[in-house]
Amino acid sequence: MTVEASLALPIFFMALFTVLYLFQVCLLQQQIRCAMYEAAQEQALTAHVTEDGGGISELSSFGLDTALGELSVQSALNDEGILDLVVGGRAGVICTQIDGDKNYVNLQSTCTLKLPLAFCNIGVYVMRDEVHVRKWTGYDPAGSSSCEGDEEMVYITASGVAYHKDRECSYLNPSIKKTSVSAAKESRNSSGHKYYACPLCAKGEILGDVYITTYGENYHTSVNCSGLKRTISCVTLSEAKEAGKHPCSKCGG
Repeated sequence: MTVEASLALPIFFMALFTVLYLFQVCLLQQQIRCAMYEAAQEQALTAHVTEDGGGISELSSFGLDTALGELSVQSALNDEGILDLVVGGRAGVICTQIDGDKNYVNLQSTCTLKLPLAFCNIGVYVMRDEVHVRKWTGYDPAGSSSCEGDEEMVYITASGVAYHKDRECSYLNPSIKKTSVSAAKESRNSSGHKYYACPLCAKGEILGDVYITTYGENYHTSVNCSGLKRTISCVTLSEAKEAGKHPCSKCGG
């Protein structure tokens, strides 16, 4: 065996071993993410319960949700070979709730993985992942239950300035269109107004395409901009007015 071959062979096997290890890590991460998603879905279905008076109250405490989520995730992990990568095995996968949008179940998993070889006295590293699943709040698209009460109920969004009587109002369900920034600047919305740069996402020099809506007044560089999203809440008319919302000009709010 030549000198070159004797040097290349160990490097080849080390590279092969590293690829196989990374493949196992990816499988483990996928299993944990799927288990977390299923646990979050279960919690989302029971996150709220409607009281007799029509209000909504939390069904489960934070601590109970966290314990059930962790138990569900650990129970769903069944590949013992992959779990050997985790310090502590199945019990080493810790699932906790994290702060975030209160309308979502926000779960985070943490586990410590063993490295195949210790580098610079580092033999382990921590892997984290998150899932976010929207809670089931009881909204009925047919309008039968979730937004009924003695007082007139209307729909609002966190960033909107108007309240709406129609849940299907186009202001609540914008149609997003992708276009060039030059075309957006020259276009007009359905009310005849110009589009301006979104103060949240369209800062500085804009390269590439942007996103606009039929009734919006801004163009956006990110389709995930909060200015394009609509987190809709059903509140009483008096609450909407107290929040400074004015009637929608389209749906007669």
